Amino acid sequence: MNAPRMIAAALLTALALSGAEGLTQDAKPSTEGAPPLGPNAVRVNLREAGAKGDGVTDDSAAIQAAITKAAENTVLYFPAGTYLLHSLEISGKSGLEFAGDGHSSVLQWTGTGLPNGYTAMMTFTRVKNLLIHKIAFDNRNINNFGGLRFYEMKNVTIRNTRFFDSMRRETITNDRYSYCFGQGGDPHENILFEDNLIQDLEVEIDHARRVRVRKNTFERGVWLCFNWSSHGPNTLLEDYEVVGNKFFEPAGYAMTFHSEFDAAHRVSGLRIADNKIYMDSYKRSAINVGIRKAKDDKASVWEKITIENNHIEYTQGYTVDYVNCINVSRTPGHGPLKDVVIRNNTVIGNNSLATWAITANCLRNSTITGNTITGVLHGISVADELQGNTISRNSVEATGVAYSFERSLGGNKVSGNVVAGNPKTPWVQTSVHPTDSIDVGK
Repeated sequence: MNAPRMIAAALLTALALSGAEGLTQDAKPSTEGAPPLGPNAVRVNLREAGAKGDGVTDDSAAIQAAITKAAENTVLYFPAGTYLLHSLEISGKSGLEFAGDGHSSVLQWTGTGLPNGYTAMMTFTRVKNLLIHKIAFDNRNINNFGGLRFYEMKNVTIRNTRFFDSMRRETITNDRYSYCFGQGGDPHENILFEDNLIQDLEVEIDHARRVRVRKNTFERGVWLCFNWSSHGPNTLLEDYEVVGNKFFEPAGYAMTFHSEFDAAHRVSGLRIADNKIYMDSYKRSAINVGIRKAKDDKASVWEKITIENNHIEYTQGYTVDYVNCINVSRTPGHGPLKDVVIRNNTVIGNNSLATWAITANCLRNSTITGNTITGVLHGISVADELQGNTISRNSVEATGVAYSFERSLGGNKVSGNVVAGNPKTPWVQTSVHPTDSIDVGK
């Protein structure tokens, strides 16, 4: 990370670390996430309930007993301290709040469980009206997975938390989670994830509807920072917003939405907007949507996807040897991506991006417009089964190919795109349909 960016990241971290300290109330409640607890909420002090919080004692049994005993409308309060725990189970509860004294209240994984760390710190199943805030979690020295797991959840708010790994392993062997909403039976509903600081770990929210991921800071995510993926049949992504977040130096993707399972899934209503993403040298996309594998089941639906107003910047001095910065794609012959909008994004390369700034294929009734791209080898590529799309008013400064348009089914319009600088090949056009209107300018 260069000096200005290190200062910016440090300031953001300091603000995030201090912002949760001493808070007396959250922002005005809304219909998103968990509703507020009632005026007669019971407050349980975990120290008084038997937990030590001394960073030495395993507090798992005491915390589990307090959770099991907790009735609806209960605040589980963790005073400042470090609480060692593992493998806690919370099932079928409603109206719980987990809170502390900001980031000085730390729930730390003991390292107990399966040898490679697959064991979760806490697992929530079929819990509704859950608030987790003003608290920190330490996935200490995790090797694989770990973190907090959730299944079949409804009305959840996670706000003003920190999740980190105080003894980070440098070797990446698998995903390492902070929060993971996995695929169980029924989809998760109404999840608000806001104003959190995630360091050296990932967030995954699968199989859900009405998800809001806002104003979080992700630092050095392993493999990726934020993820949705299908892990079984009928996986759902419906009405997701990933808006206003900051991503610093992800070791892989900043965010990805893709299939891991060869069965039909549905993606409908995804908005990725106003994020700031600072990439370095790893071989992944900043934003990846779709799939180009045999796992792309032909019955799957990908539609109503908007990627707009994002700022993506690559660190100067690093060689990035395989990157499609924004990648939106499906396997040809497996169905279209419908009603996709990619607009007003900024990509600032470091003059060593080896592939494309924006790639999109199998688009139908979609728009790519107003994007500004500089410092890249190749600019914008659209290809395969293109039908009824508009590509207009983009600006690309590239040294290789500025624009590529290939293998159309017809009805596409291309106009008003700017070729900046002196690319080796301003335009590539292959298999253009007679009904396409292609104006590449001069």
